[in-house]
Amino acid sequence: MQLNDEMPAVRSNSNRGERAIASDSGVFEGPVLRRLLALAVPICVGMCVQVGFYVANTFWIALIDRSSAVYVGAMGMIMPIAQILLAICNGITVATSSILSRALGSGDERAIKSVVTSSLWVALTIASAFLVLGYWFDSSIVRALGARGEYFVPTRTYLRYLLPSVVILCSTSVLAGILQGHGAMRSVMNGLLIGVAMNTILDPLFIRVFGLGLRGAALATLLSQLAILVSYLVTVFRGRLGDPRFLRFALVARSEIWAVVALAGPVSFSQATAAFGYLVYNRIIADIDVLAVTSFSLCARFDQLVLIPVSAVALAVGTLVGKNAGRGNFARVRKIWRGALMFAWIAVAVLATTMILAAPRLYGFAQHHPVVVEYAVRQTRTMEYGFLLTATCMLSNAVFQGIGRSLPIAVITLAQLFLVALPLMALLRAFHAPSLFTVWLCLIAGNLVAAIASVIWVRKEIGRRERAAQ
Repeated sequence: MQLNDEMPAVRSNSNRGERAIASDSGVFEGPVLRRLLALAVPICVGMCVQVGFYVANTFWIALIDRSSAVYVGAMGMIMPIAQILLAICNGITVATSSILSRALGSGDERAIKSVVTSSLWVALTIASAFLVLGYWFDSSIVRALGARGEYFVPTRTYLRYLLPSVVILCSTSVLAGILQGHGAMRSVMNGLLIGVAMNTILDPLFIRVFGLGLRGAALATLLSQLAILVSYLVTVFRGRLGDPRFLRFALVARSEIWAVVALAGPVSFSQATAAFGYLVYNRIIADIDVLAVTSFSLCARFDQLVLIPVSAVALAVGTLVGKNAGRGNFARVRKIWRGALMFAWIAVAVLATTMILAAPRLYGFAQHHPVVVEYAVRQTRTMEYGFLLTATCMLSNAVFQGIGRSLPIAVITLAQLFLVALPLMALLRAFHAPSLFTVWLCLIAGNLVAAIASVIWVRKEIGRRERAAQ
């Protein structure tokens, strides 16, 4: 597909190159599930390898001191900050991908050429602010995260060494949006595999051989992220997605920057709100038993295994919905959403059952503190099937992102936390002593309300746009 000044970005089939025809095969017609899987499988493979690394990373950090839960706990303390950063990066990726995919579907050459540099401008501005605030207020941030006593110094050290990766992550988010917008999921997978391979090699080298501990883990993460960025840059600038001149900086415009912010903002806000919820839960859990913070972090690592197929399909849904929405083909959008839901529910049910059965061995391998393992097993057995609700929300969000309607995502997430989960938690704690089961119950209740609301809203939104397109 050639993107240049002389020829339109989207042409008739007779004028397209062979690669462009192949990339659009199954997007606008044909079996939905086949096309979803064609896009999702490469991402799923990359995510599986990445989660495998996360498990190994937890293992190596735990080996810093096998008798102490402090180091894995410090990693867990930083997780809300990491989630906020990832929320911002995901918002930028979604905005870039959504605007680009809809522009490719409708043939809007101006949007195709300007969205990338506008997104990059937004990303680097945010990264600069993140770095300044992170280093200036690092001690205050660590205390706010609940790190105290022996947890304080390791948590602050880990934060300081991770902060430089902010610039790399924000830049990578823009390039990931380009690749996803074009449906180049294999290139996304290749970048993830390269990053994971480097991190897998560097983790034991920095943590154990060089004796850098948490600092080594942070440095290994930073270098692996840099490898992913380089991989994406090579893909774009070698012209595999078309003429790379569409990245020229002269096309940055205030209106396009606002378009990126207007779409990325609600997505980032919704995910950052979820991260804030995680922070609140961390503080509540720390008051119950500080060891439960480690188990909560441990479960979060392994739970990603259950959600990998859903995350991969959600990325595919965003791309397919964006291109079909650009053409006004909302009947196809509805089929994509329903097909993705059916696949996700089956995958989550199978993987959740596997996790429940394997939980004692998995957590025992990663952590040797018996209380931490006990908490993690109980959490898994209580909450794992609740990921059916999470999957529903994720795929509904992917539809909203694809059609460029991100406000419902923020509204539903906000309601889930502040109208359901936290008020219910306060109510239960008023009648019963605080317990981990209370936290788990509130999480499930919030997810249930969010899933119901998101399904209703998606159906209404697709119907409304379908009527408007007729």
